[in-house]
Amino acid sequence: MDILAIIKARLPEGTELSVTVLEAIAKDIKKEIGETTVPKESYSKKTKELSEAEAKIATLEGAGTEIETLKQELADERKAHSETKATHAAEKEASEVDALVTAELKKAGMNEAAIPKALKLYDRKLVERKDGAITNAEKVLEHFKSEWKDFFGEVTTTGADVGTPPPPGSNSQYAGKTATELMQMANENPGKIDEIMAHIATMNKTDQKKE
Repeated sequence: MDILAIIKARLPEGTELSVTVLEAIAKDIKKEIGETTVPKESYSKKTKELSEAEAKIATLEGAGTEIETLKQELADERKAHSETKATHAAEKEASEVDALVTAELKKAGMNEAAIPKALKLYDRKLVERKDGAITNAEKVLEHFKSEWKDFFGEVTTTGADVGTPPPPGSNSQYAGKTATELMQMANENPGKIDEIMAHIATMNKTDQKKE
């Protein structure tokens, strides 16, 4: 495709641009088309933007300021696209890390209903990887067991005694149930994980006071 010829053909009659300016414009357009990788979902938008850029070039009347403005717009588009690719790469990496951590948490016996919530609250920088595997799994599990101890394995914490009013701040519908029973409820009702966790925390504080 002879971009230089296309630009010359589209200039308004009587408009003259130096060969140097025309070649610079053609070079920028070729570079933009050749170097930019457009995500599939953004392809139509990118094509439209490039068409609009060509339309602007076609209507130039020799004003150097407009040429510089066009160059800046092309540079801004390239920068925005680069940032989009970086964001996509970061999201992909986060998804891969979460998948590895999820597998480790399931092997360690964490209540599966609580895992999605836990993944929203940890720092992925804690995880070290090599060849698609976690190299510091023990450290990662220690962190989750510390923050989410009530959702791992067998829990010995007991609920309130029969006939004893529920502790202040607790939810009456969970009164008298053991932590194990509450974990089962959380597994069956993912939408109530937050309030069940709050109730378990209240139970723990009450038991500590009794001790």
